[in-house]
Amino acid sequence: MPKTKVLLRTESEEGTQRIAAQAEWTETEGGLSFFFEKEGAAFTVRPGIPARIERMGGLRYVLKLDPDRETDAVIASPYGELSAKVRVRRAAFDKDAHRLQFFCEYALDFSGEVHAHTVAFTADLTFRTTKEGDVL
Repeated sequence: MPKTKVLLRTESEEGTQRIAAQAEWTETEGGLSFFFEKEGAAFTVRPGIPARIERMGGLRYVLKLDPDRETDAVIASPYGELSAKVRVRRAAFDKDAHRLQFFCEYALDFSGEVHAHTVAFTADLTFRTTKEGDVL
């Protein structure tokens, strides 16, 4: 599976998280999917409109970011699970021969307690390696 460089940035009222990593990627009829690990967490990101972001580890969730409809999410931790409604306020996706970019502003509604979030994902489509580490 080929690899490339990715950057995932999330922002919320609780703070900002930036993850730069080398990701494995695949291309299917549904688009590109990127898989990477950092600091004990594994992420799968399928950018686009709609988009899907999955996190596995101590904190687990699947976010379906669809500007056309409200979706459900469950955020699980060692302390329990929280259900939320996901409402996309704004989303943008752009891909060319060099770079893929996805940006989304969304809200998580925990039974009336609403938290604003943003996520930005960038993949460098010019830096690719094979699983053996050879640069393409």
